[in-house]
Amino acid sequence: HHRDFAEPVFGFLLGLAHFLAGETEDVWRPLFQAAARERSWFEGLADDTDVTARLLAERSVADVETNPHAFAACLERLLGFGLPSLAFTFIDQCDILPDETLLQEPIALLDARASTMERDFVSAAARLERLQGRASREACCLMGEVYMQLQDADKALQAFNNAMSADENKIEDPSFYIRLGRVLLMKKRWKQATTAFMRSIALRPTAEAWAGTSVAEYRADDLPSCLEALREASLLDNERVDVWAMLALAHLRLENWHLADESLRQGLRLTAAPGCEEPLLEVAQELLRRERQPALAEVAARTAVALRDSGQARAVLADALAAQPGHDQVALEEASAAVRGLALQPEQRRLVFERALRLGEELGDPRALQGLHEAQAWAEEQEAAAVAADNNSGEVSTS
Repeated sequence: HHRDFAEPVFGFLLGLAHFLAGETEDVWRPLFQAAARERSWFEGLADDTDVTARLLAERSVADVETNPHAFAACLERLLGFGLPSLAFTFIDQCDILPDETLLQEPIALLDARASTMERDFVSAAARLERLQGRASREACCLMGEVYMQLQDADKALQAFNNAMSADENKIEDPSFYIRLGRVLLMKKRWKQATTAFMRSIALRPTAEAWAGTSVAEYRADDLPSCLEALREASLLDNERVDVWAMLALAHLRLENWHLADESLRQGLRLTAAPGCEEPLLEVAQELLRRERQPALAEVAARTAVALRDSGQARAVLADALAAQPGHDQVALEEASAAVRGLALQPEQRRLVFERALRLGEELGDPRALQGLHEAQAWAEEQEAAAVAADNNSGEVSTS
C-alpha cells in the first residue's frame, strides 16, 4: 500500500485488516473512503496523511458520493480469494455504504454470491429477491441457480426466463443452457430440456450437456436417442460416473442384463463427483425393483450417500441391505437414519417406516424397533415445528 497508495484494492484490504484488528475508526475508515476514488484524485498527495486531510476537507464542503463499483471490484477480489466471510464483514459491519446502495447491484449481487459460496442459499435468495424487476442478466442467472439448489423449479425457471429477456443480446454461454436444461428436467419437460441441452452443445459440445440430453431422452422413453447421447458423452469424457449409471439404466430398460451390470461396475470404479447421486440411486432402485444384484445396488447407494447424505439415499441403502441375507440388522439402522432424513417428506417417510417396521417385527429385535420408533417420533416433531414456522411466517406477512 505504501508503494502505491492510490491502488484501491491495497487500501481496501489494509482498511479491512485494521478493522479486524480492532483499530479505531479514524484509522480504517479513510482507507475505505479513499478506495472509492479515481487514481487522478491522488495527484499531489504524498502519503496517507495527505489522503486523510483531503478526505476531511471534502467532507467539510460536501459529502462526496460513494462509488459502489469501486468497492464491488474489491469485494470481487475477496470472493476470488475464497473469503466470503470477509465480504460479509465489510458489507454488514463497516458501515461504509448506505443501505440503499447495499440493496442494489452490484453490491447486492456480490452479497448473494458470497452467500452461495457458504452454501447459504436461503440468504442468497432473500438478497436477490429484493432486485425483482430491476435485476441484471447476471443476477437473474444466479437467482436461477439458487432456486435450483433450493429445489424450487418454478422460481428457477422464471429466473432463467428473466435472464433471457433481460438483455436484447442472445445468451452465448453454453453453461447457461445446461442449467436451464436441468430445471426443465425438474419440471418434467423432457423435450424442452433436450432442446436446451442441444443449444448448449451447439455453442460448445461437452460431456455434461450430452449427459443431460441422455437423461431427457431416457425420461421421454426414447432409448435410441438416449444411447446416442451417452455415446457422445463418453467420447468426450469416459470417466463420468453419471454417464455410466445412465448407460446401466438404459440397458436395464432393454433387459441387457450383462451390459447393465458391467456399465454400473465401470462407473463405480471411477471417482464420483457431486451430482452423480441421483442416477446412482435410480439405477440401484431399478436393480432392486427387478430383484437383481442387491450387493451391486448397495455399493451404488453407499456411493450416493457419500456424495450427499439424504433420507432418500439412506432409504435405498436400507432396501439394498434388506434384500441380502444376514443384513437385516444393518438395514434397520439405515432405515432409522432414512426416517430422520425424511422428516419434512412425510409420505415418503411413511413408506420407509412401514417397510422397516415389518422388517423389525420379523427380526424380533426390541432395541432396533425402539430406535426406529424414536426416529419416527423425532421426525414428526421436526415436521410439526416446520409447519408451525410456516404458519407463523404466513401470519407475519399477512399482517
